[in-house]
Amino acid sequence: RLQDELRTESVRGQAREQFTGAVDRIFDTVESVCVASVARTVLRAVRDTVVSVARAVWNWIFF
Repeated sequence: RLQDELRTESVRGQAREQFTGAVDRIFDTVESVCVASVARTVLRAVRDTVVSVARAVWNWIFF
């Protein structure tokens, strides 16, 4: 947890974006090794959902 004096909206926003960016990069890496286009399509849909959920629950998880 961040110390109270570091919990500015700017810091929280930056941390949230870096966290969701990391989640997104994981899916990008997995997608790069998928050969089948069907698998890529499904993976993109799953990635969008997971990144959206990660962003939505960010404060609940970390703050």
